[in-house]
Amino acid sequence: MHNILRYYRQNKRKVIYTILFIIFIFMIIQNANKIFYPNTNINENYIQNENNQIKDYSSESKSIISGGEVKEEYKNTYGNLIDTFLRYCSDSKIEEAYNLISEECKKEQFPNVNEFRKNYINIKFNGNKTCSFQSWSNLANIYYIKIFENSLSTGQVNTEYGEDYIRIIKENNENKLNINSFIGKRDIKSDTEQKGLKISINYSKMYKDYEIYNITITNNTKNTILLDSKRDDGSIYLLNKKDVKLNSWIHENNEDDLIVQAGETKNINIKFGFVYNENQELRQLCFSNIILDYQKYLLNNDYNEFVEINLQL
Repeated sequence: MHNILRYYRQNKRKVIYTILFIIFIFMIIQNANKIFYPNTNINENYIQNENNQIKDYSSESKSIISGGEVKEEYKNTYGNLIDTFLRYCSDSKIEEAYNLISEECKKEQFPNVNEFRKNYINIKFNGNKTCSFQSWSNLANIYYIKIFENSLSTGQVNTEYGEDYIRIIKENNENKLNINSFIGKRDIKSDTEQKGLKISINYSKMYKDYEIYNITITNNTKNTILLDSKRDDGSIYLLNKKDVKLNSWIHENNEDDLIVQAGETKNINIKFGFVYNENQELRQLCFSNIILDYQKYLLNNDYNEFVEINLQL
């Protein structure tokens, strides 16, 4: 202790300048953190929630894509639910976070806690993270999440960030979360029977950037058929209420997925790429390039006997 006091007396000015410099650097990092992460900081919210239980989100800005605002009576409820989930993820409270996810989202993406840890936490929350969030669509209760490195822990300001889209849904009279850009699943139950083919749409799985349609095809003809030649992604498409075409990503399917033998019933998934919009009002799914004789098609480079079949949505 005597040596420390002697060093301080001999270097008093140097010690004071060093302390002031450290405080100055800390203040710069803290202010930079507020500039780059203006909304919700997980660690700060955690401390505030311990003391105050509920944060106030009544001054939340307008939704990014829909332009409206979350209803006043839901702002705090939804904001605190999102905040709680993100804090659990950041603090590695895996089971607590998992319990806030909807059953439909668990079934589609994370059937157990280990899958959630491996395919979500370890990817999006690897390391010390802080988050901000804002309503993306007040009509569909979707929030846009930014996930940053925590500059207070690293000592560096990093403007790069990860993203997620989280939707709040009602499940068994409780608010639950669809995460990882999963919007939801909807039953469709539409079918048609033409040219010896029966085609049924069973359901679709909606994501922020695409939608997957589950389709069953029964081939009642005597020939092997090909649902699409895959020469053009635009030959299988959706039509919305304004007759705008939303093309499939049929290139992601193997040709074997699209071949249906005579007398065979096959179930396939087809993905369509477009940003989710609750006002989209899709009205039709169109197959414009069906080949009713696959063997003849293989032997003829100039084959053009294509059939079109459309289903109402």
